[in-house]
Amino acid sequence: MISIIVPVYNAEAFLKKCVESIQAQTFAEWELLLVDDGSTDGSGELCDELAATDTRIRVFHKQNGGVSSARNAGIEAAQGDGLMFVDADDSLSPELCSILAAHSAEAEIVISGYCDCSPAGEQDVIPQVEGVLDKAGLEACFEDLYTRNMLNAPWAKLYSREMVGDLRYDEGVALGEDFLFNLACLERAKRISVVHVAGYRYNRMNESAATRSFRESDLEQIVTLYTEGCAFIKKSGIPQEKESVLEERLCIKGINLLQLLFYTKHPYTEKKRLAATLLERPEYAACCEKSYPFSMRYKIPQAFCRKKWYSGLAAFFAAKHTLQKCMKMLHIRKGA
Repeated sequence: MISIIVPVYNAEAFLKKCVESIQAQTFAEWELLLVDDGSTDGSGELCDELAATDTRIRVFHKQNGGVSSARNAGIEAAQGDGLMFVDADDSLSPELCSILAAHSAEAEIVISGYCDCSPAGEQDVIPQVEGVLDKAGLEACFEDLYTRNMLNAPWAKLYSREMVGDLRYDEGVALGEDFLFNLACLERAKRISVVHVAGYRYNRMNESAATRSFRESDLEQIVTLYTEGCAFIKKSGIPQEKESVLEERLCIKGINLLQLLFYTKHPYTEKKRLAATLLERPEYAACCEKSYPFSMRYKIPQAFCRKKWYSGLAAFFAAKHTLQKCMKMLHIRKGA
């Protein structure tokens, strides 16, 4: 049996579609654990209504503790041989559970592709490598899986409950907890199976879920994620040059965080102080020295980061923000 864990927080607009896609699975041996993480909209009541129509659905109401806390609560209550994690605003194709379950006998983790559903359209993201891989085989696919966002998310996977064991999401981490959980699972797994399907529909149409504010702790956390990724590469015997994908991701994440920072209403001196906590880190400085195939959107701020030119970063992000607002106004007028 597969235990499907869905953390629910203020997802009333999407939850029913998500649950219906699970109920439509061609694989019948599943249980659905809806973990209401202290929702303040009608999500909690909707969970109860959905459970009343299907005995395979169990609902857990808890105080808000974050997505990691909700997933951990689901793991504790799970009764299945395998674990799946699904976000409440996403959905599954009818055959996904059957496909993942068919490969679960040969591997402790089954990884699939996904359909990226964004305002720009839908695109299937499929891994290049396929088949059952041992720890040595992970070398061949680490870069591919990482760059395609398949190691940074818990969804579109089936985990062996026995392999997961006492592993839990770190509830003290607000950024990248999924990546850390996956690295810990990969260290435990003797074999992984990679399948060429895109049966998980990753919904990026929900702008409220994608929008987040600046958190000072993230400046430290993105460096921690980078160093943990490098440590995993070293322990796993993966060639050190594969760290380049981690370096590129760190550079991008840093620029995105700096943009959020300079969009805040903090005084400039405070923005400069906070930016320095990242730009002065030797790990981040070293990544900014490397050459990446960036567009000007990242190439320009990368150059400013390299030179630690705070006023240049402030001017660049201010100009970008103004341009975005102008483009939005033109779009609204054109639509009218």
